[in-house]
Amino acid sequence: MTKDEIESWLNIEYPLTIISDRYNGSYSEGKFLAFPLSFNKIDKAVNGNDIDCVCFWVDYQGFVGRGNTPNEAYENLIFNLKKKIY
Repeated sequence: MTKDEIESWLNIEYPLTIISDRYNGSYSEGKFLAFPLSFNKIDKAVNGNDIDCVCFWVDYQGFVGRGNTPNEAYENLIFNLKKKIY
């Protein structure tokens, strides 16, 4: 995401998808994950088998929020996006 795209997303906070992590944070480091994406734009490997999931997290370059609750994941996503532009 560019700085303009991040600022635009922060203004409307859409799209937003929060999911529970299949492996309880073992690979993602979060029980819940917040993505600034529509659900269908998230790679299915995020909740795939062990190999697919670990490969997803090794390669993932996008923004994500992580937390022990959906709200913590959302707040972490906001923090990560703001950190990128400010």
